Amino acid sequence: MRDTICALSTPVGRGAIAIIRVSGPDVIDVYRKLTHKHTPPKPRYAHLVSLFDREGHLIDRGLCVFFKSPNSYTGEDMAEFYTHGGYIIPDLVLKTLYFYGIRQASPGEFTKRAFLSGKMDLLEAESVNEIINARTEEQFKRSLFALKGNLKRELDPILEIIKSILMEIEARIEFEEDVGPLDREKVLSLFVELEEKLNEIIKRAKKGRYLSLGVQVAIVGSVNVGKSTLFNYILGKERSIVTPYAGTTRDTVHEEVEISGLPVRFIDTAGIREAQDPVEKIGIERSKKALKEADFAIFVEDATNLIQGKTKDLDFRIPFIKVANKIDLLNEKDRKKVPGDYIMVSAKFGDGMDTLIKELEKQVKSHFYAKDSIILKSREMGLIEGVLSEIKEAKTLFERNIDELELISYHLYEAEKRYRDIFGYIDMPEKVLDEIFKDFCIGK
Repeated sequence: MRDTICALSTPVGRGAIAIIRVSGPDVIDVYRKLTHKHTPPKPRYAHLVSLFDREGHLIDRGLCVFFKSPNSYTGEDMAEFYTHGGYIIPDLVLKTLYFYGIRQASPGEFTKRAFLSGKMDLLEAESVNEIINARTEEQFKRSLFALKGNLKRELDPILEIIKSILMEIEARIEFEEDVGPLDREKVLSLFVELEEKLNEIIKRAKKGRYLSLGVQVAIVGSVNVGKSTLFNYILGKERSIVTPYAGTTRDTVHEEVEISGLPVRFIDTAGIREAQDPVEKIGIERSKKALKEADFAIFVEDATNLIQGKTKDLDFRIPFIKVANKIDLLNEKDRKKVPGDYIMVSAKFGDGMDTLIKELEKQVKSHFYAKDSIILKSREMGLIEGVLSEIKEAKTLFERNIDELELISYHLYEAEKRYRDIFGYIDMPEKVLDEIFKDFCIGK
């Protein structure tokens, strides 16, 4: 039998309400000790109660809602105590619970118990954390999509096809004399369909990676071209220091905003040039590293340098846009000399910035957003890719030699096992579960 756990499920600190969650076999006993009430609470009703410490002193008056097993989040008896917020009251309630032998929950333990009780599969359990950590509405929607079981319903046909092929193969291994010859075209078409579905899921998940992790946009260029001014304008606040002196930015500065439903992290970098100052050299190296790790780049040049042919080209291996800054220093005649592939702006005065931001939104949406994208954790993505690898092995063997049915069957069973791992349908070691839930907050 599991022990009883408790945790504060709301943020620590000043607030109107605090929620203390308790789950396990001792919930009713704890309720009686905390409230001095002998009658068990009626499930799913809000009860006005007084809470007392171990010496019988009043801590607070608040509400308690009791959930009877198995009709609770965790599948166990569970209670939530709603007290006044702040630091002291929730802490006194928790200390009293600890005194009565109730253990503090580990990160994600309530959701882990929900999974172990069969209230949700592992994919749904992991989506709970994605919902809590969602930074944009689009992130939230994709995570909710998985929590509601929609992603499972999209993945289920993959298992059905694997089982269909296995049925055909196993029938020829076990009952070779009682069944007809293998319909090679039918089996091959199932393999092809399976590969297509898996590749489509992986493609959508790669787009979903940007929803989950965000898009890294590096603002790069030579010194004193106005990168920091541009950075501050996009953010709408003074985040980077701006001076008229070259080499002001010595380190990368970053800030996140939302564009087209995606969390986009803009990175202001040190100007790239041949530097003697050791600190500036480090900053330049970090700029190059930021560019290497970025998903997209904004290459900024001083418009006055451009029309004189004084430019510095960088080797971009990612999508990028070119910006000619400081056009406020050019007259109308000189502005016509700026190459057409540059967006002309004055970050200082805002000229052309609306055009730049619209183009940026267009590029981000084009390269990193997909309406049907899905969010998969690294664990889930690795397992899906493992399923595809096993299917490819089985398909290659099938195309090559019909006499290797046992080996084909082995790879199909391995593919099925990896698929079931995604949802936690097989017994998983405690260590693996602890690793999955360690990034959750304590009260969830």
